[in-house]
Amino acid sequence: RNALAITLGTGVGSGIIIDGKIYSGSNFCAGEMGHTVIVFNGRHCSCGRDGCWERYSSATGLIISTKEAMLANPDKESPIWKLVDGNLDNVNGRTAFDAMRAGDPVGKAVVDEYIKYLSVGLTDMINIFQPAILCIGGGICNEGETLLAPVRAFIDREQYAMNSTKKTKVCKAQLGNDAGIIGAALLGKQED
Repeated sequence: RNALAITLGTGVGSGIIIDGKIYSGSNFCAGEMGHTVIVFNGRHCSCGRDGCWERYSSATGLIISTKEAMLANPDKESPIWKLVDGNLDNVNGRTAFDAMRAGDPVGKAVVDEYIKYLSVGLTDMINIFQPAILCIGGGICNEGETLLAPVRAFIDREQYAMNSTKKTKVCKAQLGNDAGIIGAALLGKQED
């Protein structure tokens, strides 16, 4: 009945369910959680603000962080550079995670930083809405517990209701890339 959905893709998409209904706000623009500022004077966002959550926690943000870290550590013989054949244009949302698994300290540092930014934003959303469930989707979620376990640990330490017996369940979205089309079909069905 009370839930949040966050999608980590090109941006940070989100949806809010309150009392079993989609919450869209008085102007139908509610849920732009990706444009919550988490870094004052941070990276410039396409919305015109600086430091938006999606500039750090989307797949795009992860790619930016990975490239920045690689440029600061230009050893082309390191695992992270080898993964992309020495070409920054080949960096994607899996590069840092794959490098971390290969024992690369640069990849690990990027993943650790990414998880912190993601967790800060998720904790903020939990503190605001106190949903029963927070479902995370998008390609980065294919990392599974490598991503979700440290996110849950961070949230457990930082959430306002840390001592409550009722805590938000944080889980991976189950519908994958079909979520949008299934949701559209269900909305259409409700109108019948």
